[in-house]
Amino acid sequence: MMLGCSTDEIMRASRIVIDGGVVVYPTDTVYGVGCDPFNDKAVQRVYDIKERKENPLPVLCNSMDSIARLVDIGTKGYQIGESFWPGPLTIVAPLKNSRIPSILTSGKESLAVRIPNLRCTLDLITACGGHLVGTSANRSGAPTPVTAQDVKAVLDGYDVIVDGGETNLKMESTIIEVIDDGIKILREGSLSINMLGI
Repeated sequence: MMLGCSTDEIMRASRIVIDGGVVVYPTDTVYGVGCDPFNDKAVQRVYDIKERKENPLPVLCNSMDSIARLVDIGTKGYQIGESFWPGPLTIVAPLKNSRIPSILTSGKESLAVRIPNLRCTLDLITACGGHLVGTSANRSGAPTPVTAQDVKAVLDGYDVIVDGGETNLKMESTIIEVIDDGIKILREGSLSINMLGI
């Protein structure tokens, strides 16, 4: 099923997610594939669709409050998040929500979170309850898709795709980890290290 970013279509897509389905959707960086992060069976489907071994999956959120319900990003993480969210920055922080299934984190006590800078995405996340798994909509090791057509050419098995046109940044997010109020760079993406100033 192909949907757009209108309010009615976003609500249709969100109902599929809430019912345990898997959605492909645009973000500010690349297209993502995701599901309800609290539904372990749906998370397993995302792994299967990507043909990926269990590696931790990130969760996209609609606000700092939603992030605070999942992880403890600490003072430093909060300061950086305030500066760069919404945007192409992912922060890995200690997990504090016991409802998150271990399959999502591969048994780790941390979780990657981000607030994307795209209204269509934020509307979808909000309609899904504030949290949505958000990993790139490709098979592991393949190029990351920046249009819905890119996704359709390489991926199947999902329930619905939200077509929001070509993504703005066309590159995955930068990932950092908060460690004892210090910062470790895990991946440089569309937000450069110089831009971070750390």
